[in-house]
Amino acid sequence: MSKELQKSDNMLQGGVHENQNQIVNHEHEGGIADILSPPTSGIFEAAKNSATGTVFNNEKIRKYVGLSYYDKNIDSSASADDSKLFRPSTNESILEVLRVDDPGYISNHCNKWGVVTTIFDPTKAISRVASLPSWCLIIVPDTKTPDNYMEKLLQLQREKDNSDSDLTNSKNNTDLTNSIVDQDMLELETNNINGTTTDHDLSKLDNSKNNTDSDLSNSIVDQDMLELETNNINGTTTDNDLSNKNIIFLTVEKQKELENLQGPFSDFIRSTPWNHFCRKNVGYLVAMFLGAQFIFDFDDDNYIKLDIVSGHPLSILPDDLNLRNTTVIMQGANAFNHHPIMGASVEGSWARGFPTDLIQNKATQGIAAYQTDLPISGQDFGVKREVGVIQYLADNNPDIDALHRMSKPLPITFPLDGASASAVLVPTHAYSPYNAQATIHTRNAMFAMLLPSTVPGRVSDIWRGYFAQCIFADTGLSLVFAPPKIVQVRNDHDYLGDFEAEGDLYLKSGKLIEFLAQWDSKHNTVPQRMEHLWIDLYERGYIEETDILSLQKWIGALYQIGYEFPPLKRRFRNVAVMGQFNYADKPSAFHDVMFWVQKNREQFDTVLAAGPFSKDQISSFKEHSIDVIQGKDDRGFYSPLENQMNTLLRFKDSDKVDGVLYVHDDGIMNVTELSQGKYPFPHNDIIGSGDGYSYMDIRHAPSMLPTSDGVFKYNAKKVNDTMYIERNNLAYRVFSDGHIEDFDKTVNFTDLRSAMSEIGLNKWHHFKRAFCGPAQVKVAMDTESKVFREDDGSVLIPPYVQADFLFVPTKYADAFADAAKLHLKHTVFIECAYNTVASMTKMKTNATSAVLICVLLGSQEEAMTDICMTARMVNIITDFFIHGSLANKVIAIGVKLMIGFNRHMHECKAGKQYKYGLIHPWKLGKQSYSHWSETYDWLQ
Repeated sequence: MSKELQKSDNMLQGGVHENQNQIVNHEHEGGIADILSPPTSGIFEAAKNSATGTVFNNEKIRKYVGLSYYDKNIDSSASADDSKLFRPSTNESILEVLRVDDPGYISNHCNKWGVVTTIFDPTKAISRVASLPSWCLIIVPDTKTPDNYMEKLLQLQREKDNSDSDLTNSKNNTDLTNSIVDQDMLELETNNINGTTTDHDLSKLDNSKNNTDSDLSNSIVDQDMLELETNNINGTTTDNDLSNKNIIFLTVEKQKELENLQGPFSDFIRSTPWNHFCRKNVGYLVAMFLGAQFIFDFDDDNYIKLDIVSGHPLSILPDDLNLRNTTVIMQGANAFNHHPIMGASVEGSWARGFPTDLIQNKATQGIAAYQTDLPISGQDFGVKREVGVIQYLADNNPDIDALHRMSKPLPITFPLDGASASAVLVPTHAYSPYNAQATIHTRNAMFAMLLPSTVPGRVSDIWRGYFAQCIFADTGLSLVFAPPKIVQVRNDHDYLGDFEAEGDLYLKSGKLIEFLAQWDSKHNTVPQRMEHLWIDLYERGYIEETDILSLQKWIGALYQIGYEFPPLKRRFRNVAVMGQFNYADKPSAFHDVMFWVQKNREQFDTVLAAGPFSKDQISSFKEHSIDVIQGKDDRGFYSPLENQMNTLLRFKDSDKVDGVLYVHDDGIMNVTELSQGKYPFPHNDIIGSGDGYSYMDIRHAPSMLPTSDGVFKYNAKKVNDTMYIERNNLAYRVFSDGHIEDFDKTVNFTDLRSAMSEIGLNKWHHFKRAFCGPAQVKVAMDTESKVFREDDGSVLIPPYVQADFLFVPTKYADAFADAAKLHLKHTVFIECAYNTVASMTKMKTNATSAVLICVLLGSQEEAMTDICMTARMVNIITDFFIHGSLANKVIAIGVKLMIGFNRHMHECKAGKQYKYGLIHPWKLGKQSYSHWSETYDWLQ
């Protein structure tokens, strides 16, 4: 065992230091880290490579043996004592300690809070947040923060600011190199939130001639540029205006008073180390306690830009709480680099925390699918999703890593206005680094604001963001990057010091994303899943045990203050969705597949596309991490059956996937109906779609089945005002010698044509064609069909179905494959083949019966337990009306649903009897991505 591992093991056996201040003391933005806990770069056993060194491999390197408050099923050597975590509420005492000057103002006006921690004199970055209309501010000082901080802030507010145009009025905010930053602004942090810098360190940095931010431009920002803006919401600031009633300065004394209270809230504050960047966590918690619906998490060197006309800070939340014209990104890769698509002025740019090994990977840079308006007020958009985090980009010296700064020029800017400036929505499955420098969290996302304390400050907020996105994916929360309303005038840093502190970002970020993208938990609440995740991350060397303890106290504190965790809106992980694409020669084929796969990944973890893709297309899909199956080019007459068969065989031994759900690319699933609102996806039954009696167990059906006018109307009979169809008109028997009998074996025929004529068997126009009825006769006469014959030696052929959808459990993979191969051998058209293959599969597997509700198209719901055996049927509504040119006209006038669907779809939405599991065809080629996506979302 290495010394580092031995040291880590001793820590675990000896427990955690009672004095949290002894664990870690390092800098968030700084270049020098003084880490007293075990070094994160050496506590894991990495994969050895004699040529290039060691590679982090994501394997477990230790076991968590501490308490588990929320995951009761973790194998822990200690059991949790909930009574210690959930002591009586002390919320009234918290209010007494805060001693808010105007409680009425806070309760009536403060649902949007800025949170900042600082040990320096106030800056204009802080006062601008304080001057934002309808925003309030929590300032979290540390032990080194000046005692007269608020006096200095008041003095800055009295000073007039009339020349901030250097930040906002230059063309595209690109030319900042000729200005000089005031020395007070660039003063090195000598003992900042995360670390302690000695006089020796200061002199070393002052004498450095290379690799420092001060060398960026050798320029000074005019003193007027650094003066605090004084024109607040009411106009020119007076002493009467400067009551600062919207500011809570959480003095060290107040923080210590909070520590001395009882309950999880105080336990958490007491466990948060001083002289540390994560002291900011205290501010988040207080803001949530005071009812924050939005928290602007920012640093004191990130300046909100001033409006050119009014001179006031730009609004960081739109008045109507809608992000207009947000670009929806589509891509296959799990990592997303937002800089290129957002117009970074330096080519090949990336954000701090983006995996180093993916910097040059074009597949991680996203493609604009369409633009839409996103609500950010807790309203759902899309498939039960809402905005959780908005990260504002910054101009001049944005949040990039030391490698970027040492290899590429500064400043860097992004478009703020015009056609090229747009917020971007990160795909549900993708991970992108966001920071704690200029970020808005909505209420439902605040549970994920906790900053880990045992990693360097340059890593802490990035780790927080990645951890959060893992939970966001199953809580319906999304990440948005917004254009730069921020200018960062960065404090002085030593690039090599930053580089050292960022080591985990360079070596582990890619592996972390790989791990998070595959991570899952059996638990059904956010707190349980958070604890489970952080324990797993500890066991792989990303964080330390102290972080787990901090998380547990954090969750307890959130419970105490009445925070409501968002419910889970989980993606199904036990089902693989296979989309069938019949044509691959369209110019839009690549993007169509990418969009379709991503859209379905919002609800399913495993999604792949099948189609007649060329080798070049297969290679491109692989480069973009899109899973595809290369099928035959037969216009979809037979290949969907083969593709589903191959997908089932691929996953039949999977520990994760329990079934394969096949759907055509022009079908939109109602996943709620398919899953019956259950999680995980029900996987015991074959689920088919169709009209009337598709996929029923015809062997056990009654002789007369109720129907309605319009369903098999050519065979329906009216009895006592109810329409019925005779069972023997739904299926027939074919014997090995080729003769045919009806289902009840009352008559027999020498050939199919006679049967069709005499008993009106299946008058569908395709039935008599060689690839349907005649081909099925060949299947029945084939000696390989012996295993599928009934007791009388016949092969039972059920009616044709619309073969646009079928779910098959993987436990039936072999039986399904045997039946499918037989039909493929005789090239049976899928709409003739699918029902028979399903029937043969049920017969061969002797699956147990399932009592389910069959919804009959066009009639009332009826419980038909006699015919709903091992297969469940969900309704499909098909209207080929959309193939005509009128479809485009309907879209042009803004109707989201085709006329042919309107009545049924609205009755479905209104909770009436129509519950469609699939609508078809809804073609990507006929709809825009936006309309296709809206229809998909609307149906859920």
